[in-house]
Amino acid sequence: MRSKIVTDDLPLTSDNIYSEIQRDLLLPIFISSMMANDTFLRDWVLNGEKNINQMSQYLKEIKTKYNTVTSFFVSEKTRNYYYSGGILKKVAVGEPRDKWFFRVRQMAPDYEINVDPDMANKDAMTIFINHKVFGFNDEYIGATGVGLKISAVKTLIEKYRQKYNRTIYFVSKTGEIVLYSSAYTVQTQNIKNIPEFAAIASKILSGKNNKLEYTKNGRNIYLNTRYIPELNWFLLVEQSDEISSENIFNTLLFNLFLCGVITVCVILITRATINAYQQKLEKIMKADLELKQINQGQKQEIDNQYKELLEKNEKLTLLNSSKNKLFSIIAHDLRTPVGNISNLLELLGDVFDSGSKEKTADIISKLKSSSDSTFKLLENLFDWARNQISEVICNTEELNLHQLLQDCLAQQQIPTDEKNIKIQLNCDATLKVIADANMVKTIVRNLISNAIKFTPENGEIQISAEPASDHKVNIAIQDSGVGISRDLLPTLFDFTQNKSTYGTNGEKGTGIGLSLCRDLVNINNGEIKVESEIGKGSTFSFSLPSVK
Repeated sequence: MRSKIVTDDLPLTSDNIYSEIQRDLLLPIFISSMMANDTFLRDWVLNGEKNINQMSQYLKEIKTKYNTVTSFFVSEKTRNYYYSGGILKKVAVGEPRDKWFFRVRQMAPDYEINVDPDMANKDAMTIFINHKVFGFNDEYIGATGVGLKISAVKTLIEKYRQKYNRTIYFVSKTGEIVLYSSAYTVQTQNIKNIPEFAAIASKILSGKNNKLEYTKNGRNIYLNTRYIPELNWFLLVEQSDEISSENIFNTLLFNLFLCGVITVCVILITRATINAYQQKLEKIMKADLELKQINQGQKQEIDNQYKELLEKNEKLTLLNSSKNKLFSIIAHDLRTPVGNISNLLELLGDVFDSGSKEKTADIISKLKSSSDSTFKLLENLFDWARNQISEVICNTEELNLHQLLQDCLAQQQIPTDEKNIKIQLNCDATLKVIADANMVKTIVRNLISNAIKFTPENGEIQISAEPASDHKVNIAIQDSGVGISRDLLPTLFDFTQNKSTYGTNGEKGTGIGLSLCRDLVNINNGEIKVESEIGKGSTFSFSLPSVK
């Protein structure tokens, strides 16, 4: 209702009233303009104003033809005030009632509208349209125009009110209420002094067309304003939502009554129909219910069996896939170190018999290296296999990242000392993450082991940890090793495509370390990535949730 009033009703009413004002109220402006440009009037003045009867007859015809309350002409040269009855008086500079003439002479526009008492009509309050008159050489020769009674204009406004059922009034640019309909009940003469208009008075007088709203006596009043430049007034048209609400309420009552009648009729017809077929429907419904129960039970059983088959098939597929991957890794990476250990043990027996302590010590050292590599492979294989068959359980807790990284570095002391590699740790002692401790240690152990593997002797490894965006902590392991070819980076974390390679001292890798790291990072809601360049080293980084 509000949208209809503000968007449609009031603007349309305002446009209609404005159109009728142009027809009814603005007609005197066009009459005065016509008089100011009338050749007879200008010739009569320029020829010396000789025949007064001619001017009186002219003004009388204007008054009669256009039904105005008065018509007049005031000469600049003689200062005579002519009207339909002859000469009314002479205008004088000091006369208060003649100020309008001298104001018109000095104003920039060609005409003005003002309200003054009309001496020719017993001082009745009249709306005058005063228009300048210029000679053929553009010299000012006087002022002419017509007048309308205030009561006549109010009659027009009252006609608009009755026609459109709206409150209508005109306001000057200073806020003075000039004309209004009978529906307007406010006593003050300026809208700035009306409490309800306090917040919107400046908008009304801004010179723009506005759609406004205010509250009066607990009712919402919708207001449409329009500036009329010909009158230099604002046209205000307002409407309360009370009338529309009443219409809506009456419509609602009628609709409710009509719906009630229709509902009663439908109920009676329906009841008669149901009574006629009640017993037949009961039998059909009973049989249908029994059939539905049987079908429902069978459907539920089929659904359960189907779901069970899907779960078993999914588990079998997963187990088969994991088995194939596991056997592939064992065949590829476990066979070689086990074979090396067997060969070294056989060689150790021969060397031991020869009594060479140096060769024996060398073979024992190689045996230890092969067994360590095999143990590391088995450890990664076990972690990876558990993860692949979904048996791994992620027990997240609050971890001190600095302490965890130091524990991992302590486990790598021997290989770093063998290659004289310097490791620098840059991590705030108070930095904490939320993750599974064993999984994080496995990730860090594998990444540091890889960094040592591919870093030459006397190299350097930097480990850093710092907070990142989105409540994450970023851990980076950067080495000064041989680097990784750009072509290998996309498949680096896929063990089925990425094969183990030897380190700078011939170290043998497990082949699944990076794949395991990726899976464990994902389980802990993190992300792993790598940046590398041949000859300049590699940087492996992964993120973990931080303590909020």
